[in-house]
Amino acid sequence: MKKTLISLVVPAALLAFSSSAMAEVVIYGEAAAGVEHVKSGDFKEARVSNQGSHIGFKGSEELGNGLEAIWQIERTVAIDGSSVDDGEMRDTFVGLKTNGGTVKLGKNTSPYKQTMSGLDLFEDETASVQNGFGRLNSRLSNSVKYDTPNWGGFTASAAWATDESKQMGVNNSRNGQTYSVGANYEWNNALNVGAAYEQRKDFLTDKDKMEGIKAGASYTFNNNAFVGAGYERLSYNSGIAGVDKSTQNAATLSGSFPVTSAIDIKGNYTKMFDVSNVDNSGTNIYSVGADYKLSKRTKMGAYYTMVDNDENSSVDLGNNLVLDQNKGNQVVDGEKAQAFGVNLKHKF
Repeated sequence: MKKTLISLVVPAALLAFSSSAMAEVVIYGEAAAGVEHVKSGDFKEARVSNQGSHIGFKGSEELGNGLEAIWQIERTVAIDGSSVDDGEMRDTFVGLKTNGGTVKLGKNTSPYKQTMSGLDLFEDETASVQNGFGRLNSRLSNSVKYDTPNWGGFTASAAWATDESKQMGVNNSRNGQTYSVGANYEWNNALNVGAAYEQRKDFLTDKDKMEGIKAGASYTFNNNAFVGAGYERLSYNSGIAGVDKSTQNAATLSGSFPVTSAIDIKGNYTKMFDVSNVDNSGTNIYSVGADYKLSKRTKMGAYYTMVDNDENSSVDLGNNLVLDQNKGNQVVDGEKAQAFGVNLKHKF
């Protein structure tokens, strides 16, 4: 009897101790996949594609005096079994949070990416328009990021990252750096206005520089209908004597409308204008779709996207590129890239 009692009490005590000593860990993520058909030129393929699946773990600890330690580990899950994006780290960091803001060290969503990201209604999906609007959107490895608190609807972020490319006796002149800033203002959970700037230096040579400017606005109505618009300008200077700086502008429009409490229709249109000094180098991107909510966490969707390239442009799909393992990228100058399909998503 005593042995039985001891065998019950000791594990219970150890469990209670471990539970009180360890901070709570939150597990979250999304499982999402789609069946789709893609086409570009003579290339056609039916496939099952990942549509943004990921898993994450996060937690925090109160340190006193308004100071809080935070951490997160998040990675892509190639739910279709592909090795292309399996194991890619998403936002993964350790940081400190105070009343004056949050500092995070690790791999972080850039302020440029997070600014007006809601304009892409197909983010992480094949039909995403990020290859036309948000072309510098990324998660920055080896980065330090600061987020301000919310000041009456106004928030801002700044980040610095390095590619850590230098080697002993080799490549000493290159040291790629990224500087990214963004600001947003949200009013009454309806109006959202934001702008961002990013600069990347010394990534391809020891003198090159890429810059991006992005701005946009959106409005959500009482019935959850949504409209938004954005503008982006990218410029690249190789730093090579005699080579002109190139620039390209882009604009995007997006909207969604709730047909019923369970069905939404949505669409994006993005126009990429000609690259400076290169005629007929623009692209039009069209994405339309509908979502059917099966529950608060599960939904089905249908979509169609077309990337219509001018004769001197070869932009591919936003995600899940038109790709043949034997031949490589199939999109060539002047060709369209198209995809249509259905997907299923479950958040946990």
